[in-house]
Amino acid sequence: MNINKVKIYGTGLDITYEKTNKQLSTDSCKLKSDEEYAPELTEAWKKVTQHINDRYKDIKSDDAVIRIYCFEFKWVKEEVGVGGYLRSINFYGVLDGKKALRIEKKELMYSDFDEEEQIDIIALINRIEGYVNGERAQDKFDFSLKDMDDTEDNE
Repeated sequence: MNINKVKIYGTGLDITYEKTNKQLSTDSCKLKSDEEYAPELTEAWKKVTQHINDRYKDIKSDDAVIRIYCFEFKWVKEEVGVGGYLRSINFYGVLDGKKALRIEKKELMYSDFDEEEQIDIIALINRIEGYVNGERAQDKFDFSLKDMDDTEDNE
C-alpha cells in the first residue's frame, strides 16, 4: 500500500492511497472518515510537523508555528505490484503568528531528511496505513470487567 495524501480535520481524516490487487494492478482508493484516530497517529503527525517547523525557521518568527493540515507522499514505482520508495513529501499548512499565512504545496525531498526524521516519516505513514486497515482510537480502550471485579472484592 502506498499512502498518497492525507488531510486532517477535527477528528477526521481524508486518505488517498493505492494498493495492489490480486491481478497485480493498482487500485486507487479514497477513505473519508470522521472516526477518531489512534493517539499514536497524532503523535507521529506532531513529530513530522516539528521536523518541518525546524526546517523552515527562516520563514517564520520564533513564536510562529506551521500547522500542517495535509501531507502528500510521492512514490517512485519500481515495477507493477512491487511498490516502490518514497521520493518526496509535499505539505500544506498555515503559518500562525501575527498573521495567518497559507502555505501551499512545499516539496521536500525524502533523501534530504536525516535518519531520525526518515524514521518518523515512515512511522507516520505506517500509522496512516493502520488507520486504513481499521486501527482506531476505540481499539485502545480496555472494555474488560477486571476493574469491576476488583471493586466488588473491596466492598
